[in-house]
Amino acid sequence: MERRKALSRIGLSLGYAAAAPTLFSILQSCQTEENKTTWNPIFFDEKQAVVIDKITELILPKTDLPGAAELNIPKFIDLSFAELLSDEEKATIRKGCVEATSILEKDSFTTEACDKLLNTYFNAPKEKQEDYLNSINKGTFNNPEVLVYNFLNKVRGNTIWAYKNSEYIGEKVLVYDPVPGPFQGCINWDNKLGYSL
Repeated sequence: MERRKALSRIGLSLGYAAAAPTLFSILQSCQTEENKTTWNPIFFDEKQAVVIDKITELILPKTDLPGAAELNIPKFIDLSFAELLSDEEKATIRKGCVEATSILEKDSFTTEACDKLLNTYFNAPKEKQEDYLNSINKGTFNNPEVLVYNFLNKVRGNTIWAYKNSEYIGEKVLVYDPVPGPFQGCINWDNKLGYSL
């Protein structure tokens, strides 16, 4: 009788040992990691990728249309910065991103902190924004505020451009006609233009 109990307990303990890692992984997968990305950054590091995710989602949030994150806009920005910018532009963008990341890291990269950062620069007085743009046009990036403004401005511009040119928006939202118009072979231009050529 004792052997049967011992064998059943050994079987149960082996079953628990085999099932424990699976159960722990299921529990861990239920936890959301707010400051993690779902993609592997190439140009940015992990913290900077979180900043890009949050900023693009604030610029184009999900409504009845998909947001920036759903259309992989942060991943596109990361890849386009890595592949399309010159070395000088890459260095400037990285410096601005480092400055922005250090500002947001104080508040644990919260959405509110990202929103405050965007408001600080994009809702700044007109004169201050003109000073930022003049410094950027001259190529003088000695002020950290200019670096951050340049970074945020590039991210905003690329976010909007990538969103408008994404496949989903182009085919489902904008007027999409794969063939731009009907073929009209012989046209009498005199009647179309109102005067003779």
